[in-house]
Amino acid sequence: MPVIQISYFRLLVGVHLTTWLFNLQIIGFGSGANQLQKTILFFTAVTMLFTRRVDKFVLSIVLAIFAVTFVAALATSYNDFSFGRYLKSLFSLSAVLLLLPGLITENDRHFILKWFAWSPVACVAIGAMYNVVGLWPLWYQDFLGVSRLQGSTIPSGLGGIGYIGTVAALLASGLYNKKYLLLGAVNLVILALSAARMPFAVAAMCSLVIFFHFHGRSFARLYLSTIVLAMVCVAAYVAIGDKIAARFESESASGRELIWEVLDSVVQQYPYFGIGLGHQINIIPEDVMEKTATFAAHNEYLRLAVETGYVGVTGIMILFAVMFFYMFMTRKYCRNPMFVVIVSSFFIYCYTDNVISSNMAVFVLVMAASLSLGYGHRPAVPAQQPMSGGSRGQGRRIGPLNKGELGGRMTVLTAGGAQP
Repeated sequence: MPVIQISYFRLLVGVHLTTWLFNLQIIGFGSGANQLQKTILFFTAVTMLFTRRVDKFVLSIVLAIFAVTFVAALATSYNDFSFGRYLKSLFSLSAVLLLLPGLITENDRHFILKWFAWSPVACVAIGAMYNVVGLWPLWYQDFLGVSRLQGSTIPSGLGGIGYIGTVAALLASGLYNKKYLLLGAVNLVILALSAARMPFAVAAMCSLVIFFHFHGRSFARLYLSTIVLAMVCVAAYVAIGDKIAARFESESASGRELIWEVLDSVVQQYPYFGIGLGHQINIIPEDVMEKTATFAAHNEYLRLAVETGYVGVTGIMILFAVMFFYMFMTRKYCRNPMFVVIVSSFFIYCYTDNVISSNMAVFVLVMAASLSLGYGHRPAVPAQQPMSGGSRGQGRRIGPLNKGELGGRMTVLTAGGAQP
């Protein structure tokens, strides 16, 4: 009988992605959905640390980032500081950052790239189903009058998953199957229809570098690929419509400048150590929240400056830089433009959205780190060995017999069985 071994890490990744795609807030979980997703992500990270090899240097950097936030919390002069809120926010941050020290396997990488590559399409399909039954509209009209595709979430949420899915599809096209190129193009179209400007820009930037790295090695391929890409861009511009194109050309910050003005004033009041991790949501006035329909900072650098001060945000960003420079220098296959651009895209994206605190965007960094596994591999599938026996026509067994193998019977491990 087949012996099936479950990878709990991959199982939890799949559960986390599924809860995100189905948007638990819509189906009755309300405000508790985000905390549930953070909890699942935290256990995903912990499972990864206990079942995979761990880069101790990267783990020490992550712990140092936590220490910086703790020092800032101890040193803050903000009167309404709450250790309860700080610990809750630290839990959310740890759920994200503890995914970085683990060294995933080839089977893990294949699973993550495949699932995330299909996630934008799945998000739109689930959104269409919700639209049919009256739970959630598939399209959202913003303050500019632009109808934006939002799938089962909101346009910026679809933009984030579109960014991750595009990077995943392009990497899968080079590592596993060129057919993922078509899926990558579909994901870019979904991104364009969501009119999420920064996610589209960083996804396009990553796509160009990954595409030319894997598929544009010769001059002829490079020339033809550039022409085809230019034609696709023109066709996409025509297809998405004038209003969406006008949104891409707009200089509007979608009301975020109102939030940024408030946060800038708070930074001036608490410049050195901020007001404490997780406390940014306390300081947004109600009238600003009503106008912008959010209390999130939509700028991770500004949020960290508010919550940990200039001392904290500087220390955290230096530690991030050290972490990824270490990966670049010590992991052979990370020393290439793809790794640099994917990691850079994440931190560029941080300028206009809640990326570090996101439940999903961190997987882009996991994908970048997975380049250390090398190229040209396939998921490990144990080969079925021939039946034992010495006579002609029965085949000859190479290697020792497995335990429990009697009379020529054998046990075959399923794909992915090498890892828990």
